[in-house]
Amino acid sequence: MLQRIEAERLIPGSGNPVENGVVVLDDGTISYAGPAADAPATPGVTPVRSHTVMPGMWDAHGHFMGLRSADFHLLPQEPIALRAARIAWDLRAALDAGVTSVREVGGLGIHMVKGLEEGTLEGPSLYSAGTTLSATGGHGDLHSYPASWVTDFGHMGGEFRLCDGPDECAKAAREQLRRNAKLIKVCAL
Repeated sequence: MLQRIEAERLIPGSGNPVENGVVVLDDGTISYAGPAADAPATPGVTPVRSHTVMPGMWDAHGHFMGLRSADFHLLPQEPIALRAARIAWDLRAALDAGVTSVREVGGLGIHMVKGLEEGTLEGPSLYSAGTTLSATGGHGDLHSYPASWVTDFGHMGGEFRLCDGPDECAKAAREQLRRNAKLIKVCAL
């Protein structure tokens, strides 16, 4: 489906703002963003008019964990399936806010990528790290739980994976790459 947004001001990802700008979307993908004078014709499309448009915003540091509080210690207390369902809502909200890509540096987003690619879910493109790697006792360790529980949580798909020393860290990184991670998040402290 072809869509057209006409704006008094277009703020592109690089360069100066464009006065009298147009964004054309073809099946949800930005095919043009620039001056109205150079925009392709979109016959039969009713344009949406806006004062300002900023197409293609990136969130360069996001976490899709499905929590409704910033307390990471709640992660093991809620089913991953429930948190994943919440993330489906969060993905749509991010897209509605104009975010078209997210570099997710730890969370459940890695499990959502397939749903986004096949169209089952609506949301931004995700470049996900999957599980965050942390040293035992480090920033990504859930200190209120016994270390063995946190280890089990990480191996069962939770958001934090404890690993110590070069061999364990290399193995944990390879596990994330095997899950199709696009980057590796490491909490060094």
